[in-house]
Amino acid sequence: MNSETYLNILLAQGSRLDSLASGVRRKSNSFDGTDVLIGFAILAGVILAGSLLYMIMNRGERNTRCNSPKKLFRTLCRTHQLDRASRRILRQMASHQRLGQPARLFLEPERFEAVNLSPALRSQNEKVGELQAKLFRAAEAA
Repeated sequence: MNSETYLNILLAQGSRLDSLASGVRRKSNSFDGTDVLIGFAILAGVILAGSLLYMIMNRGERNTRCNSPKKLFRTLCRTHQLDRASRRILRQMASHQRLGQPARLFLEPERFEAVNLSPALRSQNEKVGELQAKLFRAAEAA
């Protein structure tokens, strides 16, 4: 076979490939309104998917208001690492002093004075003093 035959075969193969690729290519170069609509639909889908993903990822961290004196008291006790006996003493003090917000015990050291204690708690004056020192020693140092 000579070089002319090879050239004819290559040209024939090239025209075959061109005819196959022509079906894939778009014939029209004009800009259509449906292209804009498709673009907006894709953009809206991406925004919607991103919003849904954000909501799912942050659903446990919603910043809702919570007004629960018991929950605040428990959180403060946990933060100060108080044992069960100390928590019980604080609950008794809040009950005796008729505090609507027991967390006030963590802010007002005068509530630990003997005059503000019930007779049952006066007998535990040493434990109450230790509790007062634990709660307010860090505040005085700061």
